[in-house]
Amino acid sequence: MAAATGHIPTQVIGEYTVYLMQRLGRGTFGIVYKATDRYGNPVAVKCIDEYPHPSMALDEYANLSRVHTINHQNVIRILDIHRELDCIWAFMEFCQHGDLHKFFGNNYNLVATTEDRIRLMIQISSGLAFLHDERIIHRDIKPANILVTRVNGETVAKLTDFGLARILEENEITSRMSTDVGTYCYKAPELLCEGPKTYYKEVDIFALGITFLSMLQAEQDQPLRPVIENDRDREEAGALSIGMLMFIRKRRNLDDVQVVVEGAEDSERVKQLKRLIVQMICYDGDGRPIADTIVMSLQAILMQDQVPQVWFHYHTKTYLHYVFPLTFQEQGVKNKEKGKILSLLRCK
Repeated sequence: MAAATGHIPTQVIGEYTVYLMQRLGRGTFGIVYKATDRYGNPVAVKCIDEYPHPSMALDEYANLSRVHTINHQNVIRILDIHRELDCIWAFMEFCQHGDLHKFFGNNYNLVATTEDRIRLMIQISSGLAFLHDERIIHRDIKPANILVTRVNGETVAKLTDFGLARILEENEITSRMSTDVGTYCYKAPELLCEGPKTYYKEVDIFALGITFLSMLQAEQDQPLRPVIENDRDREEAGALSIGMLMFIRKRRNLDDVQVVVEGAEDSERVKQLKRLIVQMICYDGDGRPIADTIVMSLQAILMQDQVPQVWFHYHTKTYLHYVFPLTFQEQGVKNKEKGKILSLLRCK
């Protein structure tokens, strides 16, 4: 039902009033508007009506319905879903700072230090770890799909936009996917190969690594963007993404399929963070750490001034090929607690 409130076009959907001239952004398959609930509290609503294929409407509705049943502080909360003949209205919590692009552009003072950025990375990784534990593969991780708000004076990041997500059933927990999805600059090499594709949740880790790289190297008054660190790579890549550059190198049988991101001026904390990012965007999906491990690694990197570093190397199929910065003896961690930490390093 359309109405005019103070010459501002509105539409009433259930108990919500949608302000059609106040666009907050655009997601997969639709526009996000500002709205209010029955009490006048601000919410966001996504009008999902731009499907390349009708079956995608059913997929989107199923995804939203599933997310509506879960709750995590770093995943956007779906408040209500209304389905009409030509549109799905998904009402969700309002995030005052907008997406990660807008947050870095308008609130740079809140992310001016590496520590500030690591805290955001921990939250984003926590949200992704929760989704993966719930058997939800996002498949479109990028700054535009990470919203930022303030809760009790603290900055909080939330994953959003599940238009391309895949929800696995219990019997599909080890199943591979083949649909070509995602945003080009954040696609993993396995999504860029010619012909049939096969991949799993590791594509989310790669996209998260590219996002973290852009966050780490962001500068004031500069947009967040996927970047390649050294000049030789930049010249060779041209307009290519990091994933495509790695895929091309592999196809040419070149040994160097990693991205070099270390700089001589880096602090020890930044060096460790870059090593983690390099592992997240490694060519081989099986070599990328799981989201739980990324959370723990980031926490250890953040506390490095208080935590001596011991590097554990794993090179077998049982464990991730990953270097994990954490000490046990110096912290007096008991063997039982040590076992819990190491269990997170095992491939899921």
